[in-house]
Amino acid sequence: TTIDYEHSFMIDHGLVGMGWVTVEDYEYPEESVSLCDIEITTHHPNIVAGDPKDLTSAPLVELSFDIEVDCPQKGVFPAAKDAAFEVIQFANIVRCGNEVLHASVMQWKDHAELDEELEYDGTPCEVIVYESEKRMISAWIALVGKYNVDIINAYNNFGFDTPYVINRAGNLGNKCVMLGRMRERCTAKMET
Repeated sequence: TTIDYEHSFMIDHGLVGMGWVTVEDYEYPEESVSLCDIEITTHHPNIVAGDPKDLTSAPLVELSFDIEVDCPQKGVFPAAKDAAFEVIQFANIVRCGNEVLHASVMQWKDHAELDEELEYDGTPCEVIVYESEKRMISAWIALVGKYNVDIINAYNNFGFDTPYVINRAGNLGNKCVMLGRMRERCTAKMET
Protein backbone atom coordinates (compact mmCIF):
# COMPACT_ATOMS: atom_id res chain seq x y z
CA THR A 1 0.00 0.00 0.00
CA THR A 2 1.08 3.60 -0.48
CA ILE A 3 -0.41 5.03 2.73
CA ASP A 4 2.30 6.43 4.97
CA TYR A 5 2.67 5.12 8.51
CA GLU A 6 1.21 8.18 10.26
CA HIS A 7 -1.99 8.15 8.18
CA SER A 8 -2.33 4.39 8.48
CA PHE A 9 -2.02 4.68 12.28
CA MET A 10 -4.69 7.42 12.37
CA ILE A 11 -7.08 5.41 10.20
CA ASP A 12 -6.55 2.21 12.20
CA HIS A 13 -7.26 4.04 15.47
CA GLY A 14 -10.16 6.24 14.25
CA LEU A 15 -8.16 9.44 14.79
CA VAL A 16 -8.89 12.67 12.95
CA GLY A 17 -6.49 15.53 12.32
CA MET A 18 -6.46 18.08 15.18
CA GLY A 19 -8.77 15.72 17.07
CA TRP A 20 -8.66 14.88 20.75
CA VAL A 21 -7.43 11.60 22.19
CA THR A 22 -7.43 9.93 25.57
CA VAL A 23 -4.43 7.89 26.65
CA GLU A 24 -5.54 5.31 29.19
CA ASP A 25 -2.20 3.94 30.41
CA TYR A 26 1.07 5.81 30.13
CA GLU A 27 4.38 6.61 31.78
CA TYR A 28 6.47 9.73 31.94
CA PRO A 29 9.92 9.13 30.47
CA GLU A 30 12.90 9.29 32.81
CA GLU A 31 14.54 11.81 30.51
CA SER A 32 12.75 14.25 28.23
CA VAL A 33 13.61 13.98 24.54
CA SER A 34 11.51 16.91 23.36
CA LEU A 35 10.49 20.44 24.25
CA CYS A 36 6.80 19.48 24.42
CA ASP A 37 4.73 20.60 27.42
CA ILE A 38 3.67 17.01 28.07
CA GLU A 39 5.72 14.00 27.10
CA ILE A 40 4.52 10.45 27.75
CA THR A 41 5.23 6.90 26.61
CA THR A 42 2.49 4.37 25.91
CA HIS A 43 1.55 1.45 23.67
CA HIS A 44 -0.73 2.17 20.71
CA PRO A 45 -3.75 0.20 22.00
CA ASN A 46 -3.94 2.70 24.91
CA ILE A 47 -4.74 5.60 22.55
CA VAL A 48 -8.49 6.16 22.27
CA ALA A 49 -9.95 8.60 19.75
CA GLY A 50 -12.07 11.43 21.06
CA ASP A 51 -15.43 12.44 19.63
CA PRO A 52 -14.73 13.51 16.01
CA LYS A 53 -17.60 16.03 16.30
CA ASP A 54 -15.79 17.86 19.10
CA LEU A 55 -14.37 20.76 17.12
CA THR A 56 -12.76 22.59 20.02
CA SER A 57 -9.04 22.90 19.65
CA ALA A 58 -6.13 23.23 22.02
CA PRO A 59 -4.75 26.74 22.53
CA LEU A 60 -2.09 26.74 19.82
CA VAL A 61 0.71 29.30 19.82
CA GLU A 62 1.26 30.72 16.35
CA LEU A 63 4.16 32.78 15.04
CA SER A 64 3.48 34.80 11.90
CA PHE A 65 6.59 36.38 10.46
CA ASP A 66 8.06 37.98 7.40
CA ILE A 67 11.66 38.70 6.46
CA GLU A 68 13.21 41.39 4.35
CA VAL A 69 16.40 40.65 2.44
CA ASP A 70 18.84 43.26 1.13
CA CYS A 71 19.18 42.88 -2.64
CA PRO A 72 22.07 45.09 -3.75
CA GLN A 73 22.02 43.56 -7.24
CA LYS A 74 18.81 44.63 -8.95
CA GLY A 75 17.03 41.88 -10.83
CA VAL A 76 18.90 39.07 -9.05
CA PHE A 77 16.94 36.73 -6.79
CA PRO A 78 18.59 36.51 -3.34
CA ALA A 79 20.66 33.43 -2.49
CA ALA A 80 21.34 32.68 1.19
CA LYS A 81 24.89 31.51 0.47
CA ASP A 82 25.82 34.87 -1.07
CA ALA A 83 27.06 37.24 1.67
CA ALA A 84 25.57 40.24 -0.16
CA PHE A 85 21.98 39.07 0.36
CA GLU A 86 21.62 39.72 4.09
CA VAL A 87 18.45 39.27 6.10
CA ILE A 88 17.87 42.84 7.27
CA GLN A 89 14.56 42.59 9.11
CA PHE A 90 12.01 40.28 10.74
CA ALA A 91 8.44 41.29 11.48
CA ASN A 92 6.90 38.99 14.14
CA ILE A 93 3.51 38.43 15.73
CA VAL A 94 3.06 35.63 18.28
CA ARG A 95 -0.48 34.82 19.36
CA CYS A 96 -2.45 32.24 21.23
CA GLY A 97 -6.01 32.34 19.96
CA ASN A 98 -6.95 36.02 19.79
CA GLU A 99 -4.37 37.12 22.36
CA VAL A 100 -1.20 38.77 21.05
CA LEU A 101 1.71 37.51 23.16
CA HIS A 102 4.50 39.32 21.31
CA ALA A 103 4.83 41.86 18.50
CA SER A 104 8.20 43.02 17.24
CA VAL A 105 10.29 44.20 14.36
CA MET A 106 13.89 43.00 14.51
CA GLN A 107 16.55 44.82 12.49
CA TRP A 108 20.25 45.11 12.58
CA LYS A 109 22.01 48.42 12.98
CA ASP A 110 23.50 48.67 9.48
CA HIS A 111 19.96 48.58 8.07
CA ALA A 112 17.87 50.09 10.89
CA GLU A 113 15.16 52.27 9.42
CA LEU A 114 12.42 52.12 12.04
CA ASP A 115 12.82 53.96 15.29
CA GLU A 116 9.30 55.10 16.10
CA GLU A 117 6.77 53.26 18.23
CA LEU A 118 4.72 50.80 16.22
CA GLU A 119 1.44 49.12 17.04
CA TYR A 120 -0.33 45.96 15.91
CA ASP A 121 -4.05 45.65 16.58
CA GLY A 122 -3.73 47.95 19.61
CA THR A 123 -0.68 46.05 20.94
CA PRO A 124 2.65 47.90 21.16
CA CYS A 125 5.16 46.51 18.66
CA GLU A 126 8.72 46.61 19.91
CA VAL A 127 11.46 47.71 17.49
CA ILE A 128 14.68 45.86 18.37
CA VAL A 129 18.04 46.71 16.79
CA TYR A 130 20.89 44.17 16.82
CA GLU A 131 24.63 44.58 16.29
CA SER A 132 24.75 42.10 13.40
CA GLU A 133 22.68 39.92 11.11
CA LYS A 134 23.97 36.84 12.97
CA ARG A 135 22.74 38.16 16.34
CA MET A 136 19.38 39.14 14.87
CA ILE A 137 18.84 35.68 13.36
CA SER A 138 19.93 34.04 16.64
CA ALA A 139 17.42 36.22 18.51
CA TRP A 140 14.66 35.17 16.10
CA ILE A 141 15.49 31.49 16.64
CA ALA A 142 15.40 32.12 20.41
CA LEU A 143 11.97 33.78 20.00
CA VAL A 144 10.60 30.57 18.47
CA GLY A 145 11.89 28.62 21.49
CA LYS A 146 10.82 31.17 24.10
CA TYR A 147 7.16 30.97 23.07
CA ASN A 148 7.28 27.22 22.35
CA VAL A 149 5.58 27.91 19.03
CA ASP A 150 3.16 25.30 17.67
CA ILE A 151 2.65 26.82 14.22
CA ILE A 152 5.05 28.97 12.19
CA ASN A 153 3.56 30.70 9.19
CA ALA A 154 4.68 33.26 6.67
CA TYR A 155 3.49 34.43 3.28
CA ASN A 156 5.98 32.16 1.50
CA ASN A 157 7.05 30.10 4.50
CA PHE A 158 8.48 26.93 2.97
CA GLY A 159 9.14 28.40 -0.47
CA PHE A 160 11.47 31.12 0.79
CA ASP A 161 11.37 32.61 4.31
CA THR A 162 12.11 29.64 6.58
CA PRO A 163 14.68 27.92 4.34
CA TYR A 164 16.39 31.27 3.73
CA VAL A 165 16.70 31.96 7.47
CA ILE A 166 18.01 28.43 8.14
CA ASN A 167 20.58 28.71 5.35
CA ARG A 168 21.69 32.22 6.36
CA ALA A 169 22.14 31.05 9.95
CA GLY A 170 24.26 28.14 8.70
CA ASN A 171 26.33 30.40 6.47
CA LEU A 172 26.93 32.72 9.44
CA GLY A 173 28.30 29.87 11.56
CA ASN A 174 25.21 28.49 13.32
CA LYS A 175 25.56 24.83 12.40
CA CYS A 176 22.38 23.65 14.16
CA VAL A 177 19.20 25.69 13.89
CA MET A 178 16.56 24.17 16.16
CA LEU A 179 13.04 25.31 15.25
CA GLY A 180 11.31 22.04 16.12
CA ARG A 181 10.42 20.35 19.38
CA MET A 182 12.95 17.51 19.42
CA ARG A 183 15.99 18.21 21.59
CA GLU A 184 19.33 18.06 19.81
CA ARG A 185 17.68 17.71 16.39
CA CYS A 186 18.64 20.34 13.85
CA THR A 187 16.05 21.69 11.45
CA ALA A 188 16.93 20.54 7.94
CA LYS A 189 19.09 22.90 5.93
CA MET A 190 17.58 23.68 2.56
CA GLU A 191 19.18 25.56 -0.30
CA THR A 192 17.44 28.75 -1.46
